[in-house]
Amino acid sequence: AESLTVNAPTAPGTHYYGACADAVAEETNTANNCSAAVAVTVTEPPRRPDLAVATMPSEAELEPGESFTLTATVRNVGDSASAATFLRYYRSTDATISGADTEVGTDAVDALTASGTSAESITLTAPSTAGTYYYGACADAVADETETANNCSAAVAVTVTEPPRRPDLAVAATLSDAALEPGESFTLSATVRNRGGAQAQATTLRYYRSTDAMIARSDETVGTDSVAALGALAASAESVELTAPAEMGTYYYGACADAVPEETNASNNCSGAVAVTVTEPPRRPDLEVAATPSDAALEPGESFTLTATVRNVGDSASAATFLRYYRSSDATITASDTELGTDAVVALAASGSSAESITLTSPSDAGTYYYGACADAVPGETNASNNCSTAVVTTRVQAQRPDLTVMVLASRDSDLACLKSPETRIEVAVSNGGTGPARSTTLRYYRSSDAAASSDDEEVGAAEMPVIRPSAAWRHSLEIPSASGAPHYYACIDAAPGETDAGDDCSAIATAAISPFDLVGGMAWSDLGPTWIGGRTAVTVGPGTEFRLVVNFSTEGTLVDMTLRLYRSDDETISIDDSPVATYPPLCGLAAQVRWVTPPSTRGTYYYGGCVDAVQGESDTTNNCTSSLSVTVRGRQ
Repeated sequence: AESLTVNAPTAPGTHYYGACADAVAEETNTANNCSAAVAVTVTEPPRRPDLAVATMPSEAELEPGESFTLTATVRNVGDSASAATFLRYYRSTDATISGADTEVGTDAVDALTASGTSAESITLTAPSTAGTYYYGACADAVADETETANNCSAAVAVTVTEPPRRPDLAVAATLSDAALEPGESFTLSATVRNRGGAQAQATTLRYYRSTDAMIARSDETVGTDSVAALGALAASAESVELTAPAEMGTYYYGACADAVPEETNASNNCSGAVAVTVTEPPRRPDLEVAATPSDAALEPGESFTLTATVRNVGDSASAATFLRYYRSSDATITASDTELGTDAVVALAASGSSAESITLTSPSDAGTYYYGACADAVPGETNASNNCSTAVVTTRVQAQRPDLTVMVLASRDSDLACLKSPETRIEVAVSNGGTGPARSTTLRYYRSSDAAASSDDEEVGAAEMPVIRPSAAWRHSLEIPSASGAPHYYACIDAAPGETDAGDDCSAIATAAISPFDLVGGMAWSDLGPTWIGGRTAVTVGPGTEFRLVVNFSTEGTLVDMTLRLYRSDDETISIDDSPVATYPPLCGLAAQVRWVTPPSTRGTYYYGGCVDAVQGESDTTNNCTSSLSVTVRGRQ
């Protein structure tokens, strides 16, 4: 019995094997010296995985506690895919890496195709004791792996040496608030610590805002601080006041210290990023107050009403509060002014309002006084600076004294119509522009031989004038007696007790003769505004608030029936092409016509005045319109 060990051929297929014995002397039959053939089939071996690991450190010489990166490449050197597995990192006391060494971390490794690789890494910290340490990695074996002896890498040596004493700055940042509203203030704090063994020189700390979670010196600088020299292990607390961006979103803040000489590691001189989230501000109330008076021109001790509107201009309901009324010595209303009364204000919805009022008495001394109101702040109010109204109420307390004015309205014929023929009657108006009633006195008519009044003029008539209240007028007419000479007439009143100005107690001279008619000019003004100022050519009113428009025309010649039309203009020139406001029936004479006018509700400046229709026989029609009154409509309070 003999045998021979042979290797199968390398090529797959069927191969035949056998044996022959050499013939021997005197052998009877050599035909059977060879055996029959036996077939050997060579087949393709099954495909199987085989993992191999190689490692490399980022740095082979380190200081105690210094960070370094251990990288490892897992390669499938087999001819079949490997299943997913784990890579385990080890520190060893010798140059051989095995699963018995100290495990320092793991990584998941995905399934690998034949010849496929996976690059893995881990950040480690060097031991605190100087010496030589060995690091490596091993891959857990996978199913059907052909060879597991190469699943651990060779060892890589890391030498830990005692570092020289040098500074090392590290920065950490914190926020006073991480959730902010647009434009809200916050504090970014930073601690600069010298972790090294030697003093760090003075340096600069720079604050940054970043678009991502990594703080770098290329980010937007938002502030700086000087940092004093720091001893070993010493720290300095710094901070900066910042304002949140106006746009909603997430923003990242941090700080970096400039490197100092001989610093061991400048890669930790920037802090980690701290996130600030800017969100839509919560809905909160905001009270606003506007005040108006019932009358701006008062007498001592006279009652008037101060009204105030409390409006919630915020976007959330306000709690109930109190409205306080004040009198101030200047045009600014504050809670430190003289309080005159209070009103309870109910809770207001967003955009809701509450109308309040109080009855007050004007001071006894003449002067100018300012009134207004303030609402007590409510919880959560966004802005309490508008809780006091402006001093829109200005009261001038005046003594009750009359001021009479005498005007010739027209020289009239017997039926008091406008003149169509030589005058036979003169009509006079006595008006009281003062603040108190005018006592009864005597109106006297005079005829002059020329166009000037003098003590030698002839008195041709008289009448007893009744008491005239403020802003009222009394009319009287006199039949003109026949007389030769120039027909010039005028009227005067005897002195009225207490009158403020007696300079206009006589009228202008009126000529009782027909002459060509013409308007020679017109004026427009207001005698009532938010502040009492007689004869204003510009006023400011609230939307839809009526004002008194006075139009006054001077004439030459005979007075005739005239139609008055009021206009609103966009510029200072009044003409019949402007927007009509009102038309009045034909009047005989238009001196000091007073009309109430309501302006538009839209804020802006408008101009008001009047024009008289041209009449037959008028010598000049280019001056039939008055000057303009400027009316400014302020916005709603």
